Formats: sequence, structure tokens, C-alpha cells
Amino acid sequence: MIHGASHMKRTFAIDFGSDTTVIAGKTGITDDALTRELSAFASDVSRIEQDGQSHSCVSVPTLVHYSTGGDVLIGEEVIRAGLPGHPSTIQGMKHYILVGSPASTTVNGSICRYCDAGTRFLSLITGALAGKAGTDQPELVFTVPSGSSGLFEEHVSAVLLSRGIRNYRFCDEIPAALYASGFPLARGSLFLFYDHGGDALRVSVVIVDDDSRVPGGISCRVLGFARAGTAGTEVDSLLADAILKENGLSAHGAGARGRFSDIKYSCAGMKEALSTGNTTEYALNIAGVPVSGSISQEDLEGLLRAGGFFAGIENTVRRALDHAFSRGFAESAIKGVVMVGGCSSIPCIRAWMVSRFGEDRVFCSEPAFTIARGALLVSSDTAISDAV
Repeated sequence: MIHGASHMKRTFAIDFGSDTTVIAGKTGITDDALTRELSAFASDVSRIEQDGQSHSCVSVPTLVHYSTGGDVLIGEEVIRAGLPGHPSTIQGMKHYILVGSPASTTVNGSICRYCDAGTRFLSLITGALAGKAGTDQPELVFTVPSGSSGLFEEHVSAVLLSRGIRNYRFCDEIPAALYASGFPLARGSLFLFYDHGGDALRVSVVIVDDDSRVPGGISCRVLGFARAGTAGTEVDSLLADAILKENGLSAHGAGARGRFSDIKYSCAGMKEALSTGNTTEYALNIAGVPVSGSISQEDLEGLLRAGGFFAGIENTVRRALDHAFSRGFAESAIKGVVMVGGCSSIPCIRAWMVSRFGEDRVFCSEPAFTIARGALLVSSDTAISDAV
């Protein structure tokens, strides 16, 4: 679905995530604007090369903080101020937008809906990228999660239109990820799309079809889909629980909620550190009690196994495969598995998928950036449909 002109050279693809939002631009055209406009909010800038294509990806923590004075901080501003675990800091807004939930929390004595916090976050990000209304605006491409009911698109459209931004479009995550994976997208090919993010695990069995709307074009059709709460937030909770127990602090009873909120964001950082390193150290202050220690990849794998995490993954994968099987498609026909999302970076999860499907079939390269990069590529290629 396209709104406004789509011929503009400057394009930004936005993958709005539960924990981290990734914005991609083509190196040499939009990367200067990305780093300049989002410098206050961004935690990291990465440049990725693949098949002669160069993209810049900016990571923005999906955080919103409301100060008592009325100021609003987002992304890295919240972290620099030392406020990620503050009671007035909101995260995880994506889930509430996806399901249209009116759920709210109390912030500085007032009721704040999670969806409204998401609106504020998206408004500041897109406003920084698009500039003033009426100017030569770039095209914004928003990725849409698999299984979306349309509420996400409605919410994002309302945010953009309220800022006078009309040059935007949506791209489903599945064609974006498959396109960026590098797998040959031959007609009739069967793929497993494994999206393991902060809010949920989404698994889809997808077949590449002809697109009757475009001569010679291709599209993606979902044959089986399953969703589970076996996600990044559960990993954070398992780490927090382990750290509390290791330091003799109760994970239950009076004050437990406060102790969890004190360290949950730190645990998310440990999870990310263990995606690239064998061990990560921590030094935390939990309800006034200083604690320190270390967590290894082996420790994390043990926590996940004991917590039934891998059983949850297998159950979700199996449900998606069973749906496809009921339509006449066998697991043996799957040509490739595309892993995306932050949890796909965790070595033991990636290793589990390799043992399940075989190394030659699993694609897991820069999984945190795959969807945003793919949406950028799809937006400039009329031969592949951006909708499932």
C-alpha cells in the first residue's frame, strides 16, 4: 500500500521493535541524514555490505520517558539519563499497538496508555526523519509484523498523517526478510520465516508464488503460522530471576516487582552482550543492595533449557509446520530458514535451529537488521510484492 509519490531517491525503512527500533537507509544517499537526524536517539550505527549493496542501519532503543516537568525523552536519551528502569519510563509499546489494547499505566500521577507512548515515540522518530511538512520529504517504509490484523497499519498511518507525512508505505516483514536473506526466490520454493523478537516468537511457512499484478513478479503466500510468548522479555525475566537468587534476594513476595524493574533493562543488555561474547559481567544496585557477578553463554543456555524455552520454540515451529502439512506441504520441502529478531542472535538459539534444520538451510546474518534492510530493497524492486 503506497501513499503519495514513490519516486523519491531518499528512502528510510523503519522496523519498529519491542526492544529496539531499526532504521535503514542506503549508504551514500541517506546515511548522513540518518546519523544527523537521529543522533540524539540512536544507540548504534552499523554499515552492512551484501551483494554489492551497502546500507546504514541505526538502532534506537524503544523507550519513552516522561519527566515531571513535562519533557519527553526517547531512545538513547533515556539511557544516557540513567532512566531505563524508572517507573516513568515505558517500553514494549509495540505489542499494545498490534492488538489495539487500551492498557495503561500510571506515570507521574496520571494515566498513560501504552499505545499513546508508542505514538509519541513514532512521532518523534518520523518527525526527525521527514523534516517539516511541505518540504521535500523522504519516503518512509514501515515494516508490518506477520500475523498483523491491520491495527498496526492504522495506528502508524494516523501518527504519520497527524505530522503531515504523506509519502509512506508498508512492507510486510516476510518478503523483506526473504529478499534480504540472499536465498534464491524461485517460484514454488518453500521457506520457514522465524521471527524471534522481544514481544513474541512468530513462525511462518511461506511459499514463493507468481504475482499476477506484476508481469514476471513474485509474491509470498503464508501456508502456516504460529505465535507464542516465548520471547526476549522471557529471557530477560529468566536472567533477572537468576541474578536475584544468586545474590540471596527473593524473586517473589513483597518488593519483588520493584527489584525486577530495577534490573530488567540491564538483563536485556546482558542478553545482547551474550549474543557476541562468551561472558558478560554485571554490577547492579538492586533496591539499594549492590550486587555483582558474571553470566556466560553456557549459563544462559542452562536457564533457557530449565525454563522450557526450547520446548516452547519447538512447539511453535511444529504448529506452523503442521498447518502447512495440512495443506499438502511437507517439512522436507523447506529450502531455507530465515531467522530475524534480537533473540535469533543468541548463539544457543541459533545452534538449536541449525541442529533442527541443518546448517545449509539456516540463514542468520545480522538478524536484528535483516527486516529493515529487506524493506529498503523491496521498496525499490517492483518485481517482488511488498504484501503477503
